[in-house]
Amino acid sequence: PLQLWLLAGAVCSNVGQFEAEMCSDSFQLLGMAERGLLPKCFTRRSRHGTPTLAIFFSALGICCVAWRGFSGIVEMLNFLYCVASLLEFAAYLHLRYAHDDLERPFRVPLPFWGLVLMLAFPITMTCAVMAVAEWEIILVTLGVILTGCVLQPGLELCKRRGWMEFCESRFDASDDERRPLNGSVDSQNERVHHPRHVSLILSSNPPSPACAPSVSPNLRPLPNLSILEDSA
Repeated sequence: PLQLWLLAGAVCSNVGQFEAEMCSDSFQLLGMAERGLLPKCFTRRSRHGTPTLAIFFSALGICCVAWRGFSGIVEMLNFLYCVASLLEFAAYLHLRYAHDDLERPFRVPLPFWGLVLMLAFPITMTCAVMAVAEWEIILVTLGVILTGCVLQPGLELCKRRGWMEFCESRFDASDDERRPLNGSVDSQNERVHHPRHVSLILSSNPPSPACAPSVSPNLRPLPNLSILEDSA
């Protein structure tokens, strides 16, 4: 009987983890569509509020790798995680080198060469894990990466030509003010920068109903920050 209970618990755990992973992936596609990175059709929801097309493509991606065995899937995921880690390390070093004067909520107290030495060991271990992968895994992963490199310019071309409908992005990464992200108070004008800045962006460019992000009804509305500023 204990073996059956352990087997039933393992099955329920795997099913729950599978559902949670598929739901998180589908809502990531939904969020990308709401930000204008994917076509607007990914924002379609069912009467239950679930993104149907995003769930379909998430399940389709899972079915594409279901032909491999368990060890092959684990090896493929590890290879993809290593590629993602290398991209994060490269982005971190690039931002520190090219935008060293950019305001940050936290700054690692090391010079650039110290950061390179700090990341040398994890980069080496990541490359070592990638080097022991099978050639089939490497070719499949490189094919996925090349597909993404071609798909992104293709979507931008569709957006410029009007071949597909996209939601308008409500966030501008090229903000010249570059206000801090930790909600700090400026000593010159005594204003809370980040929350007020976000509220001004959302109020100046309101989203359309089809592209509006989902908000839980249990969340309380934010207080009016203008009243707090006037009282300060």
